[in-house]
Amino acid sequence: MNSFPEALLNRSGSWGFAVLGGGMILLAVGLWLYNSQGSKSKYPLPPGPKGSPIIGNLRQVPAERSWVQFAKWAEEYKSDIIYVNLLGQPVIVLNSVKSAVDLLDKKGVIYSDRPSFAVLEALGFKNNLALIGDGTQWRKLRKAYGKFLSARSSLVYRDAQQKHAHEMADEIEKCPEKWHGYLSRFATRVIFSMAFAIEVADEDDPYFNLAEKMGWILSNMGNNGITVLDIAPWGKSNLAATFGEKYGLMRPVTVVEHLPRWIGKFITSVKYVHDYAPTIEEFHQRPFDAVMRNFKAGTLEPSFVGRLIEARETNKADEEEAIKSFTNAELKGTGGSLYSAGQDTTYSTETIFVMAMVLTPKVQTLAQKEIDAVTGGTRLPTFDDWKTLPIVERIVYETMRFHPAVPNGVPHRTLKEDVYRDMYIPKANAWAMLHDPDVYKDPFKFNPDRFLPVSKGGLSEPIPVGHFGFGRRVCPGQYLGFASVWIVVATILAKFNISPVKDKDGKDIMPKLEFSTGITSHPAPFSCIFTPRN
Repeated sequence: MNSFPEALLNRSGSWGFAVLGGGMILLAVGLWLYNSQGSKSKYPLPPGPKGSPIIGNLRQVPAERSWVQFAKWAEEYKSDIIYVNLLGQPVIVLNSVKSAVDLLDKKGVIYSDRPSFAVLEALGFKNNLALIGDGTQWRKLRKAYGKFLSARSSLVYRDAQQKHAHEMADEIEKCPEKWHGYLSRFATRVIFSMAFAIEVADEDDPYFNLAEKMGWILSNMGNNGITVLDIAPWGKSNLAATFGEKYGLMRPVTVVEHLPRWIGKFITSVKYVHDYAPTIEEFHQRPFDAVMRNFKAGTLEPSFVGRLIEARETNKADEEEAIKSFTNAELKGTGGSLYSAGQDTTYSTETIFVMAMVLTPKVQTLAQKEIDAVTGGTRLPTFDDWKTLPIVERIVYETMRFHPAVPNGVPHRTLKEDVYRDMYIPKANAWAMLHDPDVYKDPFKFNPDRFLPVSKGGLSEPIPVGHFGFGRRVCPGQYLGFASVWIVVATILAKFNISPVKDKDGKDIMPKLEFSTGITSHPAPFSCIFTPRN
């Protein structure tokens, strides 16, 4: 059953480790300069567009799909490292895998901190593992995730993933026009089952409705980490942050959550916080309360949050002291972290896969022939078939490369100054990395065979492992996330032909390569036809 691909299991400084960012994840491929002291150095900043006084390049970084503009600047200035200034906050963007590996992997000790996320923290994500800065709390939480989400530990969730994938296929067969909803429900069911041992029934289930709201919030909030409130001195207490870090105090609470609602007329993010913070709070509180009730009643079923609660409440001798010290807020944050990093990214990747199959019917046919040869066309694939379905695995990798679910990643912040190639410290950008024409031929073409050796008709291009992040910030749920996408891809290919819808003249209506901007990025809505194969 332990059939994870070698590229996922053996993340050592090779290409296999190099390419795959963002994820549960999700998501760590950005890097903020710690302060503006770089301007005093003898080393120049990387090239970049000229900005305006005070606001810098703020007007030049688009609110939508900023990763595309970053890639254009990299091409314009013929540099894989680009500098921009946002309201005095220097930001350096990495557009190559090599730079990301050299800094985020090889120098992970100083490149694994996070900036303050004013909007996300105000929304209610203060205890989210992906957003917490380097320190005691982050290391404590990281240990817990590593203990219960390792490659070996994640195998216990395979039965649930397989069960829900097959249920999803049955639902699509009964009502194919609702395939979008069934893909989303699969991701929700897996995360709720794994995190809380809660079974989500159907679209009328209150947990499903709550999860759908949270997914929408995360995928429609704009450029995470570089909104006006994130970078402005008054958006977060920079003075308090400076003294807090200097004297070892706790990171300050952002002032965004205390801004009055009327300011939302002028700053969209403030309105966003006022409108949606209650939903985020309910999402963190409601499933946690259910697990706690089951624990107290003696009816606790195995789950990630349940195991943490049990370890803390029973003071088990074999558990680490760090787990025993979890607060309720941190326990709620673990469940929210798993969902926010895993559900929407899984759903986005599944949808991108469906889009790719509409665009590349030959790839679909080849994968189906491979599956039929293994299953005899009489059953759906299982995880036991993983190693005998290499085309399916390559399709999963190519889906993650074609459009990363978290294209801008989650910004990193350095703990101290650094110099790289005679330039100041960079921030990574997953989208540009995975579309680098120097690494991937025809990067906007969906081609799973690009990973095959040249001797077998491929291009010998690197496996995109960076989808789940780099260095110490690599997503701890990467094994769970990859397995979820794999079983969905294998199941859908085995059971359905996916084709474009027709217009009134009988011509194919193909999906447009347009995507939303948020923590996670989704394809623009499109229609297609799911036809049962037999």
